Amino acid sequence: MDLAVRQLSEAAGPTATADVVISTLPPRAADGLGGELAASGGRTPGVLLDAAYDPWPSVIAAAWQAGGGSVVPGLEMLLYQAVEQVRLFSRLGDEVDASVIDVMCDAVGLPRRAF
Repeated sequence: MDLAVRQLSEAAGPTATADVVISTLPPRAADGLGGELAASGGRTPGVLLDAAYDPWPSVIAAAWQAGGGSVVPGLEMLLYQAVEQVRLFSRLGDEVDASVIDVMCDAVGLPRRAF
């Protein structure tokens, strides 16, 4: 894997063309980058995993979707992390199945994704 470290102010171009972008920045920290993506009007064909969940959608998530890309929101990532924790901590493994995921999605108002 090639890695290039850049200033956030230089990230719009490489970010927009990436297959996968993972944003774990604190709330509003990616707003400038999202604004640059939106202002460019360019395509964002990849997937954005945005750990933000408040405010939602984040500026970068809204710009990413407007550019045609797919977004996985922070609340959804948190939910699936919780499912894995239940599996590990309870030692129930695969017994923690889709019905548990459905209940958790309903509890936080998320649609159930088919993978």
